[in-house]
Amino acid sequence: MESAPDSKAPTGKPRTPWLVAAAAVAVVIAVVAVIVLLVNDSDDASPATTTGSGGTAPFAVSAAGLATLANAGGSPIYWAGPRNSKLYELTQKADGDVTLRYLPKGEKAGYKGNVLSVGTYPFKHAYAAAQATMARDDTVTIPVDGGALAFRAKSSSTNVYVVFPDVDVQIEVFSPEAGQAQKLVSRGEIVRVQ
Repeated sequence: MESAPDSKAPTGKPRTPWLVAAAAVAVVIAVVAVIVLLVNDSDDASPATTTGSGGTAPFAVSAAGLATLANAGGSPIYWAGPRNSKLYELTQKADGDVTLRYLPKGEKAGYKGNVLSVGTYPFKHAYAAAQATMARDDTVTIPVDGGALAFRAKSSSTNVYVVFPDVDVQIEVFSPEAGQAQKLVSRGEIVRVQ
């Protein structure tokens, strides 16, 4: 995600065996590259390229391309809706972590500024882990409807984590504007890309 926010929730997350993860990522990267090239409806969009670590380098994608990617892949991608962005920056790591950044108008993938970002991280038993984290004294619970659980560290007003029942992912919402991530989560604006 960004350099300023926490990189993961205090719960930590177990990793899948590297070989299975690497094979899954290779398939997703191939699908992503083909779909992005076929679906992007913007001249500013850029194709996905792989990194030496098996993930993708940041690439720009339109809302239509993002929906196609989300529906083609096996893992969900979450976001805060379309907002005012025409292009989004998407990065996938070899372990399956996906980060979606809201690019300011005129900026391209690789933009260095801190912007609204939503990370979707594979995390087995995310709901149970969130329940345990929310019981800690250093955690603030955030009310949210629909059975979701949301929390943030008391020390951070820029990063909020949310999990949904029966979904093995943890979502991290970052905003450089203090309190914005919490507002987005509590209003139910963090949803699965469809």
